[in-house]
Amino acid sequence: MKNKSLLYSILFSCTLYSSFSISGSSGGLYLLVVPMGSGVIYKERVDSFFKRNYGVDNEISPKCEITFGRERSEIKPQVDIFYLDKKPAEVNEGLLGRVVEDKSSSLQLRNIIHKYKDSSVNGFDAILFYKVDNQSVYFYGLSSIDKSSGIVKYSISTSDITNEEKLGGALCNVLSKLPTPAP
Repeated sequence: MKNKSLLYSILFSCTLYSSFSISGSSGGLYLLVVPMGSGVIYKERVDSFFKRNYGVDNEISPKCEITFGRERSEIKPQVDIFYLDKKPAEVNEGLLGRVVEDKSSSLQLRNIIHKYKDSSVNGFDAILFYKVDNQSVYFYGLSSIDKSSGIVKYSISTSDITNEEKLGGALCNVLSKLPTPAP
């Protein structure tokens, strides 16, 4: 009986700890944000949204409802540091296009963003990039923390890009599926 209680305690502790490793927990993302060529038209809008809504201890970060298995949760992903203008030279239109089209280039992109270093960042946890196609803005997220995770994708109509709630929902739906570093 004592062993069973100990086992349940360990399982509960592991479950509790793993819940802190999900996007939206303390220890937010270090995120690289990059428009693809077609997305440059909305760069100012997306950049402005990040500046207003993300950063360390920003209480107005957007929330969204997501589903894990049968559980529905409201999540508020945290982004501690985001780069909107500076990026590794190797992150270019060609590489991002290959990642979107065949996904085999994901490992190359993960390695580039994970190894990037400057005076503020010792590697990015993830990249968010976006493009415009057929009157839709497609947002893509890729983690450098979890090498087995795939690309996360969410889109909104170009007519909705000026709607704070819809833009926030789109970004939240991508960011909430990217793992954050464990605290």
